[in-house]
Amino acid sequence: MARPLSPWSQLFRVFLATTALGLFGAAPAEPPTLPVLNQKVAEFAESQRGKKVGDGSCVTLAVEALRSANAKRFRLNRADGDYVWGRRVDDFKDALPGDILQFRDAEFKGKKYLTRRRWISWHESYPHHTAIVSGAGEGGKVLTILHQNVGPKGADDDRKQIVQQGTLRIDSLQKGGWVRIYRPIEPSEAEPRP
Repeated sequence: MARPLSPWSQLFRVFLATTALGLFGAAPAEPPTLPVLNQKVAEFAESQRGKKVGDGSCVTLAVEALRSANAKRFRLNRADGDYVWGRRVDDFKDALPGDILQFRDAEFKGKKYLTRRRWISWHESYPHHTAIVSGAGEGGKVLTILHQNVGPKGADDDRKQIVQQGTLRIDSLQKGGWVRIYRPIEPSEAEPRP
């Protein structure tokens, strides 16, 4: 049997609950405002879900999303053959819808136990790929992405080359590969660092 709370404990719980509701002048935290270019890039990518954009390559989705948002176009980093899609974002917890991801030798794998005897496992490989963030959760540990030119081995190109949604668990990224986040920028902004 649970012991009843003392009057001080009850008062403290009421104080915590009302403070969390903002009744003592503290407003609840609001989610960050999405930059206009990010919003336009995300809206374009979402509007293309289930369709083939251009030639169906992963790069074409990002190029067309930036074009439709009137954002600065990408440039190829000649040193390593990777793309620079805007201003670099250093931490996944800061990822926003409309940010563009560049993958290099990225391999994601892991296992999640459902019960002691049942689990699900995943393994995804992106040797050289581009995707657009459509959502972020768990403090940037889980990203929802939109991308094309992906699918299981043996899938036909018509199926692979449509814009589809995927989920990445960033904490399952294996050593040796990387994923960079880029925020779209205005055409007049200076060239960002790679």
